[in-house]
Parts: sequence; C-alpha cells; structure tokens
Amino acid sequence: MKFAVGRQMSLVVILLAFSINTSAIILDIKDEINIPGAEIYYGRFKDRGIYKLFYSNDNSITAIKYGEQMVGSVLYRRPTPVDIYVQEYKRGDIRIISVHIYNSRSNKLYSSSYYHIQDEHCYLTTRDRKINFVGNVVYLEVDVHSEKVHPLVKKVGNGDYNIWKSLTASYGDYRKALRLRFNNEKHVLNPILHIENTSARSAPPNALFGLFARVKWKPGDKVIKVWIRRGRFLTPLSIRIPPTVNNIFKPRNITRMPYYFRDLASHFQPVIPIHLVIDISSHEVNTPYLIIMANLERGQWLYTQYTVVPLVDQLFLSHMVVNSHVNSELYRVRENEFVSHVELFKNSDSRIQYVVVNVTKYINHSLPPYRITTEIKRLYKLYCMDGNWGYLDLTDSITDEYLDILYNIPVDGSDVVLSDLIDPLRPS
Repeated sequence: MKFAVGRQMSLVVILLAFSINTSAIILDIKDEINIPGAEIYYGRFKDRGIYKLFYSNDNSITAIKYGEQMVGSVLYRRPTPVDIYVQEYKRGDIRIISVHIYNSRSNKLYSSSYYHIQDEHCYLTTRDRKINFVGNVVYLEVDVHSEKVHPLVKKVGNGDYNIWKSLTASYGDYRKALRLRFNNEKHVLNPILHIENTSARSAPPNALFGLFARVKWKPGDKVIKVWIRRGRFLTPLSIRIPPTVNNIFKPRNITRMPYYFRDLASHFQPVIPIHLVIDISSHEVNTPYLIIMANLERGQWLYTQYTVVPLVDQLFLSHMVVNSHVNSELYRVRENEFVSHVELFKNSDSRIQYVVVNVTKYINHSLPPYRITTEIKRLYKLYCMDGNWGYLDLTDSITDEYLDILYNIPVDGSDVVLSDLIDPLRPS
C-alpha cells in the first residue's frame, strides 16, 4: 500500500487542527530536537545500519509521522495511558519503521505496524521484511554516564560499580520491556560510550565495541569487565585501558588472556579456519572474536586498538588487516603465525596515521623447547600519491627508536619529539 504525499498533507492539516483544539501532540520522529516527552535511544545493525528507538507514554499524542509521511494510526484520546514505541532502521536512503502501541496498565497491544520509507513515499510492509533488512541482531548503544537506558537494557548498581545487562526472557520483572523482543531476534550492548573522561568535546567519544551481553564498569577504573556473547554461551573477559606512567602513555594489549596456537599435527580433523577481517576504517563488530577500544585521546594522538579475543585456538583463525575505505590490504597472516592486536595512531594535528600490526610467529625446533615464539611489530604509514591513498610498509626500514616514540606518548602533548616522528619515517 502506498500513500500519496498530497493525501498525507491533507491528513496532517486535519490532525494539526485537531491538536490545537484538544492540546494533542503529533509525534514527528524526523525532528529529534523537538520531540516533547519522548526518550530517544540509539544503536546499529548489520552493514553499518543506524537504529533509533523513540519511546513515549504521553497520552496526548494522537498521531505519528516521519516528516510529511504518516507512520502509524491516528490515536484517539484514551482514558488509560499508553506506551508508544517507534523504532527506525536506516541504511542508505531506505528506512524501515515499526510502531507498537500498548496499554501501560494491562500490557495489551493496541496496534502494531511496519512502514517502508524511500524516495518520499511511504509503504506498508511486514515484520518479515524488517527482519530481512535488519537481520537478527541489533546493537544497543550504552552511555555509562547516562541514567537512561534502552527498554531492553537493565542497569543496576553494585556499590561503586554499575552493571548493564541485555534483557532476556528470564527477567520476569521486565515483561513490559520484553514486548519489543521477538523470536530469533537478539540484542547486544555495543558500543559502550565514554569509558573514560579524558576526551575533549571536539574529539570523537572514546568507546568499547564488541558483542557484549553484560558490562561491569566503575568510574575512574582502568579495568572493564565484559561478558561476550558467543552463541548460547557467555565468556567473561577483563579489558584493561593501556596505562599512563609518569604522564607517558604506554600502549599494550587490552586483554591478558593467553593465546593458544597448537601444531596442525595435533588435530585429528582438518582445520576449517574462521576468517577474521580486521577493518581499521570501521568500528563495526559482528563477531565475538574481536573487540575494539576506540579513540583514546593521548597528547597529540587518538589511539584505537583492534584486539583479537582468544576464544579459540588461533590456528582456527585466518587473520587479515585491511582499510576498506581506501581499498587497501595491509597484512595477511602466513603459516605458523597469528595477529593478536592491531594499533591505530592518528595525529590530531595532521592527517598522519600509523598502524602497528602485532604478529606472533611460532618457529619449530628439533630440540627443547621445540617451539619458539617471536613477537613482530609490523609498522605501516598512511600516504597519498596522485590522489590515491595506501599504506607504506616501514617494517624493514625502521629502528626500535622510532617505535619507542609511538609507545611512549606524552599525554600533555608538550614533548616535541613527537613531531620528529614525521620526518624519519617519511619515504625518501
């Protein structure tokens, strides 16, 4: 079913006239700034989709629209309060909008509808169409400094700690919130915003990205406890913000879990690798094997770490590091090695960007200890030539003193040695 714009405009005029006479409100979800009495929550879904939830229990709302498009039945004034949930799923120029209206007291569903908006037209659609567009997983944004949380997230205090949980059917006290959950749909906590208070207003917010079912956080603490969802199982993991010692930032792996890499001969069945692509141009995480700690502001630099979570033997993982934005492949693992984490250094005063790929290599020997581990740091610099962007591999042309500069960053940005990094590593 398709609604003509002219018909919609007429209906809007009628509704506006009605609202003037009865103090009613038309909820326009396109105008986020001027939505009276509505709470707004954000998230993401697959392929860089953007998710929003608008929630209101204002009984004076009589209609819901998106700009000039009517999305939702006209609501007459009811003697009992209602809960209105409007969810918007956007990718590109396509929007799928769902509208659910419940009786606040009895939990009775008054109406449920789905709409497809594209090219200034609004079409009725179905929940199956929404699922095909969105997928089975929605990532719910959590701001650790906000008192408000998405209806499908539970926040509790435990002394100095706060814990956020993605609600499941086992939380009987939250039956009213669970009416937004349908079969085969999953919600995970991602990203976790403002994990520390050091970012300036002009900088992008620091955040933790991953498939989290639960997060435990204490203000000012450098350790964040997370539970990663992997199928039906939850794996606890402690994430550590890299330390600052005597005003010097010391980057290191944010997880302390050991990595295992067994010899291929020890497996009785053929190894089928899990392909893990680490895309340093994106913060999207759709696998339990990756966590991203992004945008730590340290002196003149923004630091981001892409960490491989050691949930399985690394022999089963096939790692590749890319930048899809500039269509560049930096590194692909070779035999008897794996990538533990990738570090991204962006200079806030220039367009300079360095990438360090941390590789662990196993070398077999005929004598004890039989296998020797070698840690290799592969360094890359972003460059532009004739309008084409790419990465220059500096691994074989650098000395340790240059890496020492990146791994000893003054947090106040006052040490001029950072600017010296620009020239020694510039290709001749």
